[in-house]
Amino acid sequence: LQELMRILFDHLEESLPEADKVRVKDIYTGSLAQEVKCLKCENRSIREECFADLNIPVDGFDGIISSLSAFIAPESLSGENKYHCEKCNELVDARKQIRLRKLSQIMILSLGRFRMNWEREDGVREKITDRFTFPQEL
Repeated sequence: LQELMRILFDHLEESLPEADKVRVKDIYTGSLAQEVKCLKCENRSIREECFADLNIPVDGFDGIISSLSAFIAPESLSGENKYHCEKCNELVDARKQIRLRKLSQIMILSLGRFRMNWEREDGVREKITDRFTFPQEL
């Protein structure tokens, strides 16, 4: 479905006059920043990007509120997953976090409803069929 949506928006963008392209982008495009903060020198690396949809995890969550909270929660980068700080010029412990900068008027949330089952030797992909709730309004 995500791919179909992207193809649809690409074709819309190609066929619409410039003013309408801007209007469609304003309605369906948001922006976020991925921030990594070095815990040694506190240097921040920020990468801004636009999005048409957000891929929200379903596995382990009962609904969209808890899933969105986890999506934007800080993540620790340590141990074997240390961050290379350009200022310190070494691998350091860091904190990574997604910050939603601008929400689109119509937000498309893609539910990540599949997981890999590595307990099987063929590593089969399984669909998550647990109950997942969302309110009328966010």
